[in-house]
Amino acid sequence: MQGSTPLSEDSQRAVRLYLRLCEDELELRQLGWVGRRTWQQWHPGIEAQLKQWPVVDEWIPVRDGQRAPHQFALLRQLAATPHYDPYRPTPLSRLARIWRQL
Repeated sequence: MQGSTPLSEDSQRAVRLYLRLCEDELELRQLGWVGRRTWQQWHPGIEAQLKQWPVVDEWIPVRDGQRAPHQFALLRQLAATPHYDPYRPTPLSRLARIWRQL
């Protein structure tokens, strides 16, 4: 549910930074730097926050492409696809996973 009062400029900035953090987390998962168990904890939290005020007030125009149309592609995919997981294993990501376990 959207808030009834407009966000201050500082609050808008904080929400945009949160959206950027979420996109960064998705990118880390996509690259294989975030494990399955961690992703299973992050995923529901990100989805829940996208529906909560004040995040939702900034997220809706971003999601709909009215703001930052060339950014937040992974976050948009997460919002549009149930059970979305950006991780796509590649030979390099498998090698990186092995290296991190050393």
